[in-house]
Amino acid sequence: MSRCLGFANCRYDGAIVACDLVERLKPFVEFIPICPEVAIGLGVPRDPIRVLRTRSGLRLFQPSSGLDLTVRMRDWANEFLRSLPEIHGFLLKSRSPSCALRDAKHYLRPDSEVPLGRGPGLFGASVLERFRQLPAEDEMRLADPRRREHFLTRIFCLARFSEVKAAGQARALLDFHTRHKLLFVAYNQRVFRRMERVVARMDPSGGAEWLAEYEALVLAALARPPRLRSVANALTQAFCYFSRSLEKAEQELFLSMIALFREGQLPVSAPLSLFRGWAFRFGEARMAGQAFFAPYPEALRELQVHGTREKGECPRRRSPLSRR
Repeated sequence: MSRCLGFANCRYDGAIVACDLVERLKPFVEFIPICPEVAIGLGVPRDPIRVLRTRSGLRLFQPSSGLDLTVRMRDWANEFLRSLPEIHGFLLKSRSPSCALRDAKHYLRPDSEVPLGRGPGLFGASVLERFRQLPAEDEMRLADPRRREHFLTRIFCLARFSEVKAAGQARALLDFHTRHKLLFVAYNQRVFRRMERVVARMDPSGGAEWLAEYEALVLAALARPPRLRSVANALTQAFCYFSRSLEKAEQELFLSMIALFREGQLPVSAPLSLFRGWAFRFGEARMAGQAFFAPYPEALRELQVHGTREKGECPRRRSPLSRR
């Protein structure tokens, strides 16, 4: 977690960036706040640093002092990332020459006035290289509701799987798989079928090899946001479970919701709220416990923030729900 996002006044200008998402996450997440620039000895406030794009790779340079900070930053990043305990994701500062994952300005020379383009900062590049399968986002991209939904789903799903690994028992994995069936169907049916095969041939008295194989499939299944069509298919499967118990008007309401959802005109929370009501109404505890209906804490689902704001900055890159 970038320390400047609500934890300390450590930005290059001595500022702190308020982030409502971080505040909402605090009751549910153990953060490891870091500021790579302070960690390598730069002060607060400090003169700006730049990412240079060279033939030999990215370099980090401070134009005012003439310092090349590349080796210092890479050595620290490698040591820090090696020392981490098991983690479930990264939330880093956008546009930062150290923390950015994809939108730091890249320059040809320290004195260049116009950037060549954008890309990761040096610490962000190390994160992407070492933890390419873990969720990693910046606060500005999480202004997009679908990206935020995907990010929260991933980190909490991985946290629940950590409990399975800690238990190390076939029963724990079977319970996890049963609880997450609809979620994985919505994300990636091809990978879900491979998960089914792993569970089917699992030896209850075996070692941890099935855990490692299943974990790789969890990471693969959640690698990309689900398509609207896949989510609609999962919703339809769940609907079939209740359809015979529903009045005709309720069935028609759900089908109209699905049609609107497929067109990107209705958020997924609308049909999901119906399912939660039906599950409790008909006493279907197994269906009510599906992670698909509540992949992360409900308090985070109520989040209405559309990004974070720095002084003079407005949220950007807000995509429509129908973006795929």
